[in-house]
Amino acid sequence: MIYNFNFQFQLVIVGVVAIFAFLPTLVTPNEPPSPPSASAKEALAEAADEPFWISIRKTSSNRQFWILFVAFSVYVAFFNAFSSLINQIVTPYGYTNDDGGIFAACLILAGIPGAAVAGAYVDKTKNYKAVLKICAPFLALSYIAFVFVIRENFFIGICIVSVILGVSSFSLLPVSLELGIECTYPIPPSSSTSTLWMGGQLFGVIFLVVGDSLRDDNGDPPRNMRTALIASAVVPVLTSTLIFFYNSPNHRLEAERRTKEENYTNSKTSS
Repeated sequence: MIYNFNFQFQLVIVGVVAIFAFLPTLVTPNEPPSPPSASAKEALAEAADEPFWISIRKTSSNRQFWILFVAFSVYVAFFNAFSSLINQIVTPYGYTNDDGGIFAACLILAGIPGAAVAGAYVDKTKNYKAVLKICAPFLALSYIAFVFVIRENFFIGICIVSVILGVSSFSLLPVSLELGIECTYPIPPSSSTSTLWMGGQLFGVIFLVVGDSLRDDNGDPPRNMRTALIASAVVPVLTSTLIFFYNSPNHRLEAERRTKEENYTNSKTSS
């Protein structure tokens, strides 16, 4: 009875917070009063001149974007599936549901500052592709490590790998989203971003169902998910190799550079 009350109370809190988070959207304008940059101005003009579905079609014809799409979808999907199934993965080895909650917390609590640091770094250096090609192999190695650390009496090891996985996964988020905008510019950012997130959620449902179906009810220990862990290691490794074929120029940054040079030249000419 106490558990039910606590659970219902939590749902009420989540509902109240969600309502307050929704209210600002009722008065939020469709676009800022002025574009934040010259490239943003061009993208807004592009969005005003053509329907959203035309932008999606242009995005889907970009081969470099498809490389990014597959990588982003796989990484987001495996992270969502892994964090959702973490309790079922560890409990056959003697860990409690509370332990599973701690492992999931390590994923998220380590990932948030990781994303903040990666976002600040690429915002300052614009070194998107380098971060992508460093974090992707680390993420693949983290999934490989999980195959070996998920065993009895290895709590600290699972926590450490969870932290590395969380940092790598969250760090790839802002970088991948920015690269999606860069390689499709001047197509509006909403087209590339929404397509990437759609792929991540769609693949997440698929991997979640497949991962749960790979449970070995008669294994040692019973109901272990070792086969699912091996699959979750193989696919990211293959995807991390695909990342190294991504070589699209940063079209938005190049447009910004050209605009600055033109403005500088015009100012020199007028003076």
